[in-house]
Amino acid sequence: MVNDTSSSVILDSQGKPNDKPAMIDKTLPQVIKETTTEAQAALDDPFNFEYSIKTVAVVGAGPSGLVAAKALLEQGFKVQVFERNSKVGGIWVFTEPAENELYIPTGTEKQQDWLENDGNKAPPCDHSSGETQTTNTEEIEQWLQNHHHPATACYYDLTNNTSTPYLGSLEFPWPDGTPYFVSHSAVQNYYQNYVTHFGLNEHIQLNTALDNLVKRGNQWELTLTRATTTGDEQVSIHQYQAAFDGVVLATGQFQTPVMPIMDGLQEYASLFPGKVIHSKQFKRTDDLENKNVLVVGGRVSAVDIARFASTIAKRVHMAYRGPFITGVFILDLIRSVLPESVIHKPGIEGFWSKNAETGETEVDGTVTFTDGSTLSDIDIIIFATGYRSKHTYFGRSRTWAADEDKKNGDRFTARVDPDSPLIIMDDRIVYNTYKDIFLISDPTLAFVGAPRHITTTPFFDYQAQAIARVWSQAALLPSKSKMVEFSLARTEVCAVYRMDHESERLRSQTLLPWLNLHASKLVPDLHLPTLEGPPDTMEAVWARSIVLYPEFVKDQTQAIALEYQRRRMEHLDI
Repeated sequence: MVNDTSSSVILDSQGKPNDKPAMIDKTLPQVIKETTTEAQAALDDPFNFEYSIKTVAVVGAGPSGLVAAKALLEQGFKVQVFERNSKVGGIWVFTEPAENELYIPTGTEKQQDWLENDGNKAPPCDHSSGETQTTNTEEIEQWLQNHHHPATACYYDLTNNTSTPYLGSLEFPWPDGTPYFVSHSAVQNYYQNYVTHFGLNEHIQLNTALDNLVKRGNQWELTLTRATTTGDEQVSIHQYQAAFDGVVLATGQFQTPVMPIMDGLQEYASLFPGKVIHSKQFKRTDDLENKNVLVVGGRVSAVDIARFASTIAKRVHMAYRGPFITGVFILDLIRSVLPESVIHKPGIEGFWSKNAETGETEVDGTVTFTDGSTLSDIDIIIFATGYRSKHTYFGRSRTWAADEDKKNGDRFTARVDPDSPLIIMDDRIVYNTYKDIFLISDPTLAFVGAPRHITTTPFFDYQAQAIARVWSQAALLPSKSKMVEFSLARTEVCAVYRMDHESERLRSQTLLPWLNLHASKLVPDLHLPTLEGPPDTMEAVWARSIVLYPEFVKDQTQAIALEYQRRRMEHLDI
C-alpha cells in the first residue's frame, strides 16, 4: 500500500514501511498518453451509430447497475432497470435458502463444455397466456430457488474488506463516522439509500430475470420473467418481451459457482449427498458446528469461511495450491488473518484412496492430497473456488474464446445475426469488447462492472460515465477497425491483482482523459463536469485500512466465537 501523499512510502502486509519500489508497469504520464492517443483516433476516425439511442435497459441493480442507471438518467435517457432479486445491492443482499443444485464436472470434461449445454430454464407452468397465478408447488419452488432468483453469494457473517470510504460511489460518500468495515446489511442499506438519494426507485423493477437477449432490427429484444410470491402460497409468474435501443449488462461476477474438474469428485459427491458444497451455498457459520471441515481454495472466501469455521467446528483444514505467501500484496494481507488452528493442506490429487501396491483408486470418502497425505473423516467440503460469468441469456450466440479467437480481429467485428456468435468469451471475460465495456460488433450493447483486473467499485462510475457519454454523443468511439486494433494491442497498466490507491488512479486514466477531451471538443456548450480520478486524500485511506483490517478481523472472529459459546451455555442451562 502507498502511505500518505507526501512520502509515497510503500507499506508491507503489517502496515510497516517496505523499501521495495512499487510494482507499476506504466507511469501515469504513459497511461494518459496512451488514452489520449486512442481518444484522438476516435475524433479522426469515429464509429458512427446507425441510429440514436433513447431507451436503455440496465440488467442488474447491484453496485455497477445502479451507477449505470444514474449516469444514463443524467444524460436524458429513458432507463429501465431489471433486477431478479427482491432488493437492490447485488452480492450484498443476504438471501436464503441457498441453491441446492450444484453442477460438478466429470474428470473427462473440458472447461468449455458447459457453454454448449447451458441455457435458462423456463418456469414449470403454463405461462403462454401472459401472467399466471399458480400454487407454489415444490417444483416451482425449486425453479425459483435455483434458476429465477437463486440466493446471492452473500453469507451471514460477510463484511466488506475494501474500506467503506472506497466502497460504493465517491459521489455518494458514506455518513461521517462510519467504521471502515461493516456488515453486509449495512452495505445493502447504503445502496438502498443511493437509490433513494438519486431518485432511481421508479426506474427499477425487482423480481425480474432476463431469460433471453437478441437483436432484432434496430432494437434489443429482452425476454423477461417476473415472479413474485404472495403470502397465501401463490406465485405470480409473468414472462414477456420488451425492446430497447441500448442494453447495459451489469449482472456481476459472482453468479455461477465454479467447481473444478477433479478426479473422483463427481462420484464422491454422488456417494455422499450434501457433503460437497460451493461457498455460494454456505450461508451460516452455525451449520459447521462440531464438524470436521475441509475448505478448498486460498482466496478471500476461503479464508473467511475457514476462520468462521474455526470458531465452531471440531477441526478445519484448508487446501490450496502453491505457497502460503504469494507475493501478491492484497492476497497475503487477507491470508495473514487466518487463525493458527486452521490446518494447511496442499492441493488435492483425488477424491479417493489409493492402493500403494497396485495404484488402484477407490472412492470411499477419502481425500488424497498431492503430498500423499489423506483425510477420511471430513463431514463437509466447501469449495471456495470462484465464479464464472455465463451470460446465459445469449444462449448459442456465445462461443468459447479459443486462443486463436482472442487474436482474431475478424471475429471481433462479426456481423450480428442469429447464426453468428455475438460474444467471444471464456468463464471470466468477454473478449470482443472495447475497454471491457462496448461490444465491438455492436456498441449499443455494453458491459459494466466486469473489468479484467481486480478493482474497487468507484471504477464502475467511470465505466458508467463512458457508456452514458458515448451513447449521448458527448464522446466518440474509434471505428470498428481501430477498436479492434487497440483491443488486440492492449496491455494492463499494472498487475491485474494489484489493489491500492496508485493502481486505482492508473486505471481511472484509461477512461477519463478520453471522456474529458471529447466533452471539451464535441459538446463545449454543455459544460459537462470534468471527471476526476480518486482524490489524493484516498491514499491515506488505503494506508489506514491495511492497519485496521487485521485488527477488525481479529475482533470479529472473537465476537463470533463468544456468541457461539454464549448460545451453547444457554442451551446447556435448558
